[in-house]
Amino acid sequence: MSFFKDLKGKLLGGGLSREEPVKRNKRFMNYDESTTVGIIYDVQDVNQHETIKRYIKHLKEEEGMKEVSAMGFWDSKEDIPTFLQAVRHFDWFTQAEISGNGAPDNDQSNAFADKEFDILIDLSYESHVPLVYLLKRSRARCKVGFPAEEKEDLLDIIVEADLEKSLLEAIDHVNFYLTILNKKAQTA
Repeated sequence: MSFFKDLKGKLLGGGLSREEPVKRNKRFMNYDESTTVGIIYDVQDVNQHETIKRYIKHLKEEEGMKEVSAMGFWDSKEDIPTFLQAVRHFDWFTQAEISGNGAPDNDQSNAFADKEFDILIDLSYESHVPLVYLLKRSRARCKVGFPAEEKEDLLDIIVEADLEKSLLEAIDHVNFYLTILNKKAQTA
């Protein structure tokens, strides 16, 4: 990240710390107990997008989720690329749709944050201020993501994964924990 982007993130992030935490029904949940999943991530390229599309298919077909929605952040003021347009289960926002304090500001991101997902999965590697805002504002019962200083107080489950390898391997780690979580309590 460039010096100026980092500085801008820190300055905008100051508004984030003043945001009141959202009231939610916090609960550690696994896939067996869940029917709705939200995914947030920073859009990088078509390969990453295809991996997340396959993950959504897996959640619906293999894990039995009734509803899976994804909210991506395109870190540019330019229009979203064609591979993102008109894709089912996905919504987007860009730098042009961010308010002065760094929060996403469009109808889709506001509706996404207000949705009470059973599980919200943050697949972003870096702490983009707009995605941290979404994470903080989300009413999801269980919030899962990768370690980052700005997000640790917002996540209910922090999944350690080697993010240098691949998004697919990181998703495998998330799946592992969301499959076994609370299994011992259920079988006892």
